[in-house]
Amino acid sequence: MIDLSDDSRRALEKAARIAKNKGSELVVLYPYRLKNQQVGEHKVTLKQRLEREAYSRFDSMKQSVSELELVPYTFSPEVGFETDRLEAHLQTKPIEHVYLCKSIALQAEANSDWHSFVKTLQIPVEMVP
Repeated sequence: MIDLSDDSRRALEKAARIAKNKGSELVVLYPYRLKNQQVGEHKVTLKQRLEREAYSRFDSMKQSVSELELVPYTFSPEVGFETDRLEAHLQTKPIEHVYLCKSIALQAEANSDWHSFVKTLQIPVEMVP
């Protein structure tokens, strides 16, 4: 799980390297919120704009992560809270491990909802510094 910050590149590198070694597919989840709405901008337009920006930023980031060329992956920008989006993926995909970029992990550390959520998981969750 990434937030497209500088920390995200390191998490992406580690997750791609491990996926390559295991012969696994990688799901790159980017949860975001519908914030920073411009005056007169509709929610649908805001969502489209934020999603375009997410794909653009991810395209720039993946240029520096050579392992992604060797791993099947899906980039999934999704509106919602991190725990909600992760839970939805866990219910529909055979996910074996969750890697969090440092900035998301630090936010999660201070959030009681994250603590409760992680306790229910049967898979490892790792912060990538």
